[in-house]
Amino acid sequence: MIAITRLARLSAAVLALAGALLLAGCGDPDPVLVKASEAVFDKPHNMTFTPDGKHILVADQDHHVLRFIDPDTLKVVGEIGKGLLNQPRDMQFHPDGLLYVADSANHRVAVFRVDGLNAEFVKEFKRTLEMPEGIAIGPNKLIYVMSTRAGVITAFDTNGEVSNIAGGFGSAPLKFHNPHDALFGPDGNLYVADSENNRIQILDADLKLKKILSGAPWNFKGVRYFSYDNGLLYAADKFSDRLLVLDAEDDFEIVAILKVNQPEGVLARGKRFWVSEVGTGRVLMYEWQ
Repeated sequence: MIAITRLARLSAAVLALAGALLLAGCGDPDPVLVKASEAVFDKPHNMTFTPDGKHILVADQDHHVLRFIDPDTLKVVGEIGKGLLNQPRDMQFHPDGLLYVADSANHRVAVFRVDGLNAEFVKEFKRTLEMPEGIAIGPNKLIYVMSTRAGVITAFDTNGEVSNIAGGFGSAPLKFHNPHDALFGPDGNLYVADSENNRIQILDADLKLKKILSGAPWNFKGVRYFSYDNGLLYAADKFSDRLLVLDAEDDFEIVAILKVNQPEGVLARGKRFWVSEVGTGRVLMYEWQ
């Protein structure tokens, strides 16, 4: 059973999505669960598309690999990183063509060159990193890494040199407690999952604070990873067993709330989005219908 809460006020971006679905013969859009993978993952974390869009990479934390899945069937078609990674939790492709992985229990960013369903280890970054959880690629091409145990976010260049650093443990603005994801939206904002402070901090590319989302109406409880598509911010709120869909163009109004068993990662594209469910070891696929 999917629990959905919807608000009446929608931004132009959300209305555009609704209009596209109406033209396709759909009614008022709601997200509907259309497929679930087999329970083959052990604490699946975040996901990203391969550059060609043919596959989704899933950080399969306690199998210590990244797994390729078919985005339509959700079947595993390959894996990389075996014997090299220790509890990987996030990964992003850079414009330089390389894959940057938050290799958490190795306290590093591991960098791979991916060719189809194969990968070659290239290099690593370790400076300032303690249990890195989230990775974001900035519009300036810097690699932003959330260091969970240190409570800081570090911006690296592609040579592993530190360009900027911010944060530290605490609950004050621009301080973090067990932070997880970092994600750049098309608006140029950096969204940070400040997990144990139960809030989202929104920064600019220079790591200056712009806004904080906390308390009502979101009532986050262990917010983990994000995706941003069509003006919507998708947020996996693990310990409330909810996926929240927020209208990023209308003061982050709640568009939908879905009941999910310990959601961790989320990935959205067009009318589809995928959620990694730690509670069952599955990946779920939803569609706006």
